[in-house]
Amino acid sequence: MNNPKDVKTSYENTLKTLFSRRGSYENTSYMPVFRASGIFFVVVNKHTDTLISFMNYWREKNHLAKVGALVTLRDSEGSKVLRQYFSVDDFVYQISVKNLLESSESFTGSIEVEIFSAEDLKFQFPAIMVFYETPKGISFVHTNQRIYNNAEDQQRGEGFNAWQTGFDLHASKGLEPFVFCVNGPKSSEDTQVELKVINHNGDVMNETISLGSIPPYGSRNLRLLTYSGIADFLGTEPGFCKLNVDLENVHLRFACGNVSNDQSWLSITHSYFDTTTHHDYYDVKESSGSPCFVPFNLVEGLDVDLVFYPIFSPAILSFALECFDHKGKQRALIDLESQFNSTDSNMYRIDVRKILKANSIQENEGLYCLHISAKDHKIPTRISYGLNYRSGLKLGCNISTSALMEKSYGISGRAYRWGPISLRDGGKNFILASHISKEKEPEGSSDFELTLFDASGVILNEKFTLANSTGVNLCTEDLLDKVNFKSSHGDFLWFVLESANPYYECNLIHVSKDGYIGGDHAF
Repeated sequence: MNNPKDVKTSYENTLKTLFSRRGSYENTSYMPVFRASGIFFVVVNKHTDTLISFMNYWREKNHLAKVGALVTLRDSEGSKVLRQYFSVDDFVYQISVKNLLESSESFTGSIEVEIFSAEDLKFQFPAIMVFYETPKGISFVHTNQRIYNNAEDQQRGEGFNAWQTGFDLHASKGLEPFVFCVNGPKSSEDTQVELKVINHNGDVMNETISLGSIPPYGSRNLRLLTYSGIADFLGTEPGFCKLNVDLENVHLRFACGNVSNDQSWLSITHSYFDTTTHHDYYDVKESSGSPCFVPFNLVEGLDVDLVFYPIFSPAILSFALECFDHKGKQRALIDLESQFNSTDSNMYRIDVRKILKANSIQENEGLYCLHISAKDHKIPTRISYGLNYRSGLKLGCNISTSALMEKSYGISGRAYRWGPISLRDGGKNFILASHISKEKEPEGSSDFELTLFDASGVILNEKFTLANSTGVNLCTEDLLDKVNFKSSHGDFLWFVLESANPYYECNLIHVSKDGYIGGDHAF
């Protein structure tokens, strides 16, 4: 099984990459990147299509004059079905696997998108989204798995492999959890999966699953409830799992989630690597402001949960929920009673509206911030959590994201956030923008510019102003109406939020006409 104990994946090493200049060839510890890639699980049938979309941010953000894209479609046994190369010249691209196949027959496999450049790309992971469209809506997640570029790349990435975790499992109300696995370029013989399933009571069930031989680039859909006893063990409340899949030569951040038994809805997110053995901490005594925090917006008509899984360095954490008014003034600070021990097996689920009601706090649309503190002043440097926007009891989006750390927040000197907009009949897209400083004495208001692109270029450009500690929920359909843009069902746009102020963050959600929500954080 994969074992990352001897691989360095510290917060400081991550910061070195973030601080490094693109094209720092003279820095011998810096690894330039000329190929960025992602490989995505594909499912196509009468209910579902798999789509890929990306923006030409290499040109628009990074000023790289020319990149090329190689797209390879493979079946579940890794055989190539088709391959296309094109120069990335347009602003926005979208690929429907169903259209590529030109067939209504069911298909499972993978699609790999490789981006090549003669200039340094800096990051091996490209900003590409995969979408799974079903009759009840569209769910999406950014690049998760990828094939390593070389041995050095593989060595650096192996510390993020092994145990994958950090997503909800549902076994009731006609739902089934799944994990999409795509193999690398080497055959995997007698592939074993170590599985730990944890229910809402914190009980642990251990299982070993054999996937048999998986050929190079082969793909498997791991449907967890097909294994005896897991459904009864999970019961009616969501649980989670940790799994170690015996694959090599491929980054193992899996696409995963839950699907309805009738295939009418599929909710996708990605796994996160288990950091319980890493012991990598940030000493908050060094902090000059908010050392660890989670800003998020409340959206009218939607519930939101923040879900913390016991998957990071041992710590006992406390939480406080800060609520702001439309001018950025604090209107409430709620200390949450219970603490979270990351060495236990229990999840910590925060139902925001429930907490606001219990404390008689008005549920205003706008910005909230969850502050995280540690008992001994040492906060784990990687605190991932699930951000779950949902409509009542409907299955939500379970976005996999990470808490912000003072040391790495705002280091770029400006804000440049971008993400996709899925135009679907009866659906709505929301860009959830927040502006919150990490400083004790923050600045006042600042401007940001929002630009919407289609394949041919800019279709909208508008300036907004946000006070510090405020947020705004921008409905893109309303913005498009203002410029009389005629959308087509099935099209993708991309947005860019740009500001000279670095303290902006974005999440994005799509609410289907049936009230099902897909979502992810912006790039």
